[in-house]
Amino acid sequence: MTTIDHAVGQAPAAASTSYRAVLGSRHVARLLGGTLIGRMPNGMAPVAIVLLITSQGASLASAGLLSALYGLAGALSQDPVAHSATRRG
Repeated sequence: MTTIDHAVGQAPAAASTSYRAVLGSRHVARLLGGTLIGRMPNGMAPVAIVLLITSQGASLASAGLLSALYGLAGALSQDPVAHSATRRG
């Protein structure tokens, strides 16, 4: 049976069973929750920058620019940090 034979939006039974088995494992919920909570500041920082800058009376354009620069700096620094972590172990 191919994926075309399944209704749109429905996964094959084997795939949903394996996800259920993995998510039902002993420590997966704690790991997944910790990962999501740990990454939350990465999504909240640009919003906080915009709120801080606009509350100080600056324009929304300048707040957006600073928020974009924050995201760009993070994106550009991830690759060198990953390479140094790989080299050093």
